[in-house]
Amino acid sequence: MMKNNTSLFRPIYYPAIKTIVGLLFFLTMVGCSATRKLPANEKLYIGAKVRIDDEDIKAKKEKALENELEALVRPKPNKAFLGIRYKLLFYNMVDSVGQKKGLKHFIKNKLGEPPVLFSDVSLEANEEIICNRLENRGYFDTRCSSDIEERDRKVKVVYTAKPGPQYHIRKVDFRVDSTSVLGGAVKETQDHTFLKPEDSYDLDIIKAERDRIDARLKETGFYYFSPNDILVQVDSTVGGNQVDLFVRLKDSTPTKARKVYTINNTYIFPDYSISDDTVDIGQAEKHYNFYIADPEDKWKPLTFEHFVYFNPGDVYNRTDHNVAISNMVSMGAFKFVKNKFVETGDSARLNVFYLMTPFPKKSIRAEVSGRKTDADFTGTELTLNWRNRSTFRGAELLTLSGYTGY
Repeated sequence: MMKNNTSLFRPIYYPAIKTIVGLLFFLTMVGCSATRKLPANEKLYIGAKVRIDDEDIKAKKEKALENELEALVRPKPNKAFLGIRYKLLFYNMVDSVGQKKGLKHFIKNKLGEPPVLFSDVSLEANEEIICNRLENRGYFDTRCSSDIEERDRKVKVVYTAKPGPQYHIRKVDFRVDSTSVLGGAVKETQDHTFLKPEDSYDLDIIKAERDRIDARLKETGFYYFSPNDILVQVDSTVGGNQVDLFVRLKDSTPTKARKVYTINNTYIFPDYSISDDTVDIGQAEKHYNFYIADPEDKWKPLTFEHFVYFNPGDVYNRTDHNVAISNMVSMGAFKFVKNKFVETGDSARLNVFYLMTPFPKKSIRAEVSGRKTDADFTGTELTLNWRNRSTFRGAELLTLSGYTGY
């Protein structure tokens, strides 16, 4: 019985053992090939790990922070799959010194990538990046350090961050002059603020708040306002790991950014050329609530009537601005559509220009393809498509198609 068991063991398990040994040998050779062409005294950088050393942070939040911080560390190591740095393997596979084309050049420089060296890593810079990000998340007393793990000329860096207590918002105060036009408009946005008492301090939320205020003001005529005109001051001296936030307008906010702008006139140039970007409003004739510059009478004014959202005297708003552009692009008759707003003298009024470059009026396209029928016959097919854009001067698209095949 013992002989039979032994004879069964060999044919069943021996091939598997050979495969495992072969795989281990292959992985060993690949690992060696990753470093064998490194310059003298250089080491291969294989990545970084960030560890949060704080028992007060919950495990799920700690893991999310570690992943966020690891994504910030630079440089990135060579790409790997199942532990094999395949791009580096391609790079070391061939020698294409002096070659700017050919198979070897393609393998080395397109499929492969040069080794990322440990000498390219700045530990101090990465420590600063990690600490700054944690401080942006409200951990104001963070300390960062780094250690290296080296083996067979390969180096991995382990960064350790020891954050202090996370600060939370105690109160939010919109300290703006509500008697001014701009200050009053900012004050009116306060009820929808992203900054909430008891929330953790987060610089990204503060930036989002500035963008929110800007977006709201853009809907009420403040065309030249910018998120950079908003200042959020932080007072972290109130105690209890809390901060007070003060939303202010910068003293340096330009005069133009403090004005509400209204629409003067709207001009449409449906035959605008990018190569010649000059426009002559003297060619424009008034139709409905806008002017159109179409001296060759290629377009019906009615074509654009439903795409012009601004009327003279309207207060500028970002929604009508974007929707009008989107609708004009969706007409399908123009390669490029852009608009610009130009002040009219010293008044807070804007002229609106829609500059539109049309596709060629007529075009033809041919397609040749192979086909196979259900009866197993094979052959070729030729398809011709003829297009006439704006056939009736209204951005219509007339398409005629024909095909023949064998």
